[in-house]
Amino acid sequence: MISHHHRISDLCDEIVKDATPRPGKSSHYMVAHVILPHLLFAWPDTLQHLLTTTMPTFVQELWRAEVRKRGEEMTREEEVGVRVLKNPSGAVAVAIDMPPPETVPEAYAVVMMLAPQRRFFVVERTFEDIIRRYRRSFSWIDPATPAAVDGHRTLGWLCEWLPDRGRRNYEMVDYLDIADVMRNVDGWSHTIGPWVDVTTEATDVLSVIDLSDQPYYPAEVALDPVVAARFVAEVARQRHAAVKTAAEARSRAMEIRSLIERAVAEHGRSYAEITVQTTSAIELLVMAHAYEEARQLVIMWQNFCAHFRGNLAPETMLSRAATALVEAADPANNDPRSRVIYWLTNRDRFMPEMRTDLPGADHPLLSATVDDMMDYAQMLADELT
Repeated sequence: MISHHHRISDLCDEIVKDATPRPGKSSHYMVAHVILPHLLFAWPDTLQHLLTTTMPTFVQELWRAEVRKRGEEMTREEEVGVRVLKNPSGAVAVAIDMPPPETVPEAYAVVMMLAPQRRFFVVERTFEDIIRRYRRSFSWIDPATPAAVDGHRTLGWLCEWLPDRGRRNYEMVDYLDIADVMRNVDGWSHTIGPWVDVTTEATDVLSVIDLSDQPYYPAEVALDPVVAARFVAEVARQRHAAVKTAAEARSRAMEIRSLIERAVAEHGRSYAEITVQTTSAIELLVMAHAYEEARQLVIMWQNFCAHFRGNLAPETMLSRAATALVEAADPANNDPRSRVIYWLTNRDRFMPEMRTDLPGADHPLLSATVDDMMDYAQMLADELT
């Protein structure tokens, strides 16, 4: 730890030097996603010193230090807004309004929870088509929500960086509303009440917090993710094998979906070992002839894969194959074979480059031909008739 009598620029140079480099990332990204969380988790005493002595300029100083490290010229001198906020529950946070992001996933805003736990949240820019899909797919995003305020997007993706550089993904939030940001975070539902701006009293508010004594969050996860994945997979296998009626098939599909959602919520991370089991729920819905519910589930899964997995993940290709399965089974389709061809062509676009080391890579739907898919869909649809 560097003593507090050092010049602020020297402090910032040391902090930036100590943070893990991310080649190819912009200085905007590095400040919000790497340097500030490193400061919160690894340098709490220094963060407390910076907040009480140089706020709101310390973020710009960190930014300049990152640019100096790169040997570049500072090209963004926009003002960074820093506020200290307090909630009636006693929670204290620092909200940082970043200069407008230019690319995905640069940040609109950062929220550093200081008490009663150290937690780091970032609201990042996401793709316009993701926002449009979420507006269509999720009722909790009001279609009347303005797309822009003063020329800036108001919707961004809320994420949490953990002390081990792990990442939690939450939901789309209004980054101009701290209460909206925090109501989407598990364990902080009590902080939906009014957040009071206490920036003018920052020294007094922060002086009573020993930041280095505030625990990390989470200290541990309740269940190992591999164990959870095996549990979900085993439940899916057993319930698929035991189903006897369409009503049972639909009910058990919903149970599997609920298990997946609970497992993801438990860990706060979208482990592919767990989410890949969505295929089992879709197969059960096909067996129940619940084609619209199957279609809605597979669309949500595709949106999820598009945002979190990328084109080379087996799960992304599997979600497209599952769409082909639903289209092949639905008797309302006039030309199901053409739809199956379309979705299997989408599945196969990146197949030569697929990551074979990830969950789902050996799933039979990834190698199914058009005829295979038509036959399998018919078999599922006929199984309970």
